[in-house]
Amino acid sequence: MLVAILASLSMLLLGWIAKILTGDWLHPSAMFCSLWGFVCGVAILIAPEDITSASGPLWILLNTAIVFAGAMAGTSLACTSRSRRIGSLPCDKVRIQPWPDKELRTLTALCTLFGLLYVFFLVRSQGVELSQLFTLRGLAGVAASMSDVRYATIGQHAPAPLQWLLTMSYAAPLFGGTLYSCQRRRLDRAISVLSILPCIVGFSTQSTKSSVLFGAVMWVAGNMSSREYFGMPVKQIRRKVFYLGALGIPSVLLLISAGVVLRAGGASAAQIGQSVIGERTKNYMCGHIGALSQWLDNADLVHIRPSFGKFSVAGPYEAISGDMRAGGIMPDVAILATGQTNVYTYFRQLVEDFTLPGSLIAMGVLALLWGIAYRRAREHSRFWTGVLATCYCGVLLVLTSIFNYNSMIVAVMLYGTWWWSPWRARKGLAWAQQAF
Repeated sequence: MLVAILASLSMLLLGWIAKILTGDWLHPSAMFCSLWGFVCGVAILIAPEDITSASGPLWILLNTAIVFAGAMAGTSLACTSRSRRIGSLPCDKVRIQPWPDKELRTLTALCTLFGLLYVFFLVRSQGVELSQLFTLRGLAGVAASMSDVRYATIGQHAPAPLQWLLTMSYAAPLFGGTLYSCQRRRLDRAISVLSILPCIVGFSTQSTKSSVLFGAVMWVAGNMSSREYFGMPVKQIRRKVFYLGALGIPSVLLLISAGVVLRAGGASAAQIGQSVIGERTKNYMCGHIGALSQWLDNADLVHIRPSFGKFSVAGPYEAISGDMRAGGIMPDVAILATGQTNVYTYFRQLVEDFTLPGSLIAMGVLALLWGIAYRRAREHSRFWTGVLATCYCGVLLVLTSIFNYNSMIVAVMLYGTWWWSPWRARKGLAWAQQAF
C-alpha cells in the first residue's frame, strides 16, 4: 500500500512541476499527471482493500513520466517565432475576446434536442409509455427493463437514425463546454449547462452510469480546448474548484448508487443511501485500479500478441474486421474484495494492442501530438483546437478508450469540423492583426 501511495504522490508532484514549467494546469503534462495522481489517490482512499498490489499505480506512474516528457517535447517542437512572441506579451494582449456566437448557441441547442429525441425514440421502441417516466417507481421499472434489453442485445446494432441521434447526445456537451467558455449572456450559460441533459436522461431511463461520465468528459474537453484557443489558461486553481472537487466524490458515489438501485428496479431514497456505502458502489468507482494491478501481476505480458486496435479502437476495428467485440470491451473479469469488474483503464487496452513496450511508445507518440496540438491551439489554430479537444476526450475518460465507441468518435469529428470548416468565418482575430 505504501508503494501505491508514493506512486500517486509522485504523479501529483510531476503535475505540479509541469505546471511550474508551463504556467498552465491545462497543459497536457500537468493535466495528465495530476489527473492520474488524483484517480489513484481516490481509489486508495475509498477502496484500499482492492489495492493488494502496487503494480497498477507504478505502471501508471511510468506512463505519466512518458507523457510528461512527450508533451513537453511536443510543445517545444511546435514553438515558432509567433508563439514566442505570444508568450512574451501580457496576458490581456494574448487573450482573444470570445465572440457572441449565435451559430454556436443554436448548434448546441439543436444537438441537445436531438439527444433528447434519441432517448424518446429508444424508450418508445421498447413499448415504454411516457407516463411511466414521471414517477420514481415507473422510472425504476423502465430502467430495469431497458437494462435487461441492453445486455440481451449485446453485439446488435441500433438502427442508423438512432445511432445518429446518440451521436448528437455526445456532441451536445462538446459544443456546450465551448459555449460556456465564450458565454456573453445568461441564455448561453443555461444552454451550455443543459447540453448534458440528454446524457442524464439516458442514465435515468437505462441506468447507464457511463453515459453521464461520457457527457461530462465531452463537456470538460470542449471547455478546456476552447479556453486554450481564447488564451485563457488556468494559472491558479480557485478555491471554488476545491469545493466542487470535494462535492464531486460524493456526487459520483450518489450517481453510481442511483444507477445500481435503478438497475435492480428500486426507487426509494433509502435504497440509494444504503447503496452509497455498499461494496458494489466502491467497486464501480475505484475497482479499475485494483483490476489493472491484478491483471499486470497475473498476465503473461511477455507473450502478448499485438491486436493493433482491437481493444483501444474497438468500434472501427469491429467495422473493418467484422469481428464482434466482447461486451464491455474486455472479455475477462477481475475478482476484487469489493466485487468483480471488467474495467481495467485504457492502459491495459494499449498493452493488449501494442505489447508492453509498444504501449509506452504509443503513449509517447500520443503525448507528442497532444503537446503540438496544445501549442497550436494557443496560437489560435482552429484545426488544432479540434485535435486538442480529441486528446482531452481520450485522456479524461480514464475507465476505457473513448475511441471504442463510434458514436463518440463521430461526435468528436463533428466538433473538429465545426472548428476547422472553411466556410466558417474566422471570428475574434482582430486582436491578432493589431498585435502583429
